[in-house]
Amino acid sequence: MLPARIEVYVDDATVPAQVLTVPPFQMSLDTTTLLDGEHTVRVVTRFPGGRSRERRVGIVVCNGEGPPPEVVVEGLTDGGRVTGVVHATVTVQPPVLAQRSRSPMVLYPLVAVAALVGVWAVFALIGPSLPPSGTGTSTSTVASTAPAQTGVGTASPSGGGASNTGAAEFQLQGCSGCHMVNGKGGTVGMDLSHIGAKLSRARLTLTITHGEGQMPAFPTMKPADLNALLDYMLSLK
Repeated sequence: MLPARIEVYVDDATVPAQVLTVPPFQMSLDTTTLLDGEHTVRVVTRFPGGRSRERRVGIVVCNGEGPPPEVVVEGLTDGGRVTGVVHATVTVQPPVLAQRSRSPMVLYPLVAVAALVGVWAVFALIGPSLPPSGTGTSTSTVASTAPAQTGVGTASPSGGGASNTGAAEFQLQGCSGCHMVNGKGGTVGMDLSHIGAKLSRARLTLTITHGEGQMPAFPTMKPADLNALLDYMLSLK
């Protein structure tokens, strides 16, 4: 089902910065109109019939503008009593951007926003096939620490050839850009060095093909490539 429109908001704005109505849904955000620091881009996809889905992406704007430098006065204390000649040192320090503790996704570059819109458009096309929210077994992202459900899915082959092929697919799909394995890879997502001991094959399959939370979906992977990737991930214990 094609969306009726996609609205792009910045932070808590009630008026969209951009409205996309024609595929391919590609947004353009002028960050020079924003202060340096952390912002949230909200992508609201509206479907016929009144349904909607929202995705949020944290970004950090670094255009060289923003809050003024910090001014520190050393040698004087607020409310202190002084007499005679007073000497103090005034120093100017670069402003420190506040860190958002609720999500590491603020480390994503702005280009990830445009990529997310494209992935979300694909996700919107397969939306009706997803399990209804609130029913069945809940899914979790690859970053979940929930223990694997035994007896679900197919056991992972132990052959080295399948793992080698899956490792190549892990790199090809860009998984290493966000996830670390054995000390190598990105730090945006969870360390997957032992993911095979935490999630079942069925859980991993659902997460990869449908996405969850901040993780995009990969619904167009060929079965052979997907199975190779699953074999590799299940071997990480």
